[in-house]
Amino acid sequence: MKIGYFISALSEILILYAYCTNGQKIINESDELRRAMGECPWLDKPLWFKKMLLLMMTKAQATLQIKPFGLYVVCLNNFVGILNGAYSYFNLLRTVK
Repeated sequence: MKIGYFISALSEILILYAYCTNGQKIINESDELRRAMGECPWLDKPLWFKKMLLLMMTKAQATLQIKPFGLYVVCLNNFVGILNGAYSYFNLLRTVK
């Protein structure tokens, strides 16, 4: 029975980890896009290019994030927080036993 609970918990942790790593990749790519647009050589470009670059930089000011139900951001920092909380509850239940 303990092995079944362990396998179930491990599979749920791995699924959550997969979601969090993909959320972190989106955040990292958003930051990389913003940095690349800032380093773009634009001085000798046509006016339409400058306007489009300005529009894209304005839109890219907000970091892209996955926020289910608007409650939290899916990223690796929150994954670590969830694991810490789960381990704390586990220790509490083990000592109360």
